[in-house]
Amino acid sequence: LVLLATLIVASYQLDNMCSKRWAYTQIGNTNTTICENYLLGSLLAIVGGKVSRNPLICPKDAKFCDLNSVNEWLTKNNGYDGANGLNWKVIEKLGLYLGECTTDQRKMSKWSEQKDMGFDLIVNILNGNIWGLVVFMFPDYVSVYHGRSHDIMQKLDWSEVGKACKLGNERSRAKKL
Repeated sequence: LVLLATLIVASYQLDNMCSKRWAYTQIGNTNTTICENYLLGSLLAIVGGKVSRNPLICPKDAKFCDLNSVNEWLTKNNGYDGANGLNWKVIEKLGLYLGECTTDQRKMSKWSEQKDMGFDLIVNILNGNIWGLVVFMFPDYVSVYHGRSHDIMQKLDWSEVGKACKLGNERSRAKKL
């Protein structure tokens, strides 16, 4: 299970939002930095991890792009929706789609019963202050990774999740995220 979690997280290139490399980088046109704005910074880390090899963002010789590159691309392309959100129409240009979202804990836990989901699940946690990537889902609890630190994976009861959203690519979008 630990190896599977490591592979899922590694496939995202999730980075510590407060890394010295970009902690003080201004997010878009807001007056906050990646490290100061946990809500948007954590969402940026998840999206950035998903699109970190996208040729629209990365230089051709780069193995993957860091949060600075993703932030710069989003800023230039109107990818931010104020200080608390992303413009998902712009994100779709990168091949990443936001699907169904819910605040219903019963519905969230039912998603855990789906074997081949074809999408990732992101959740709003810690009283709405941060977004996380679900690594494991069970009917009673969820294990979530978030970018406040390199190694934070938290086991949370579904009642501690404020909102859950499906996040996928073109293939999963065709399956009706």
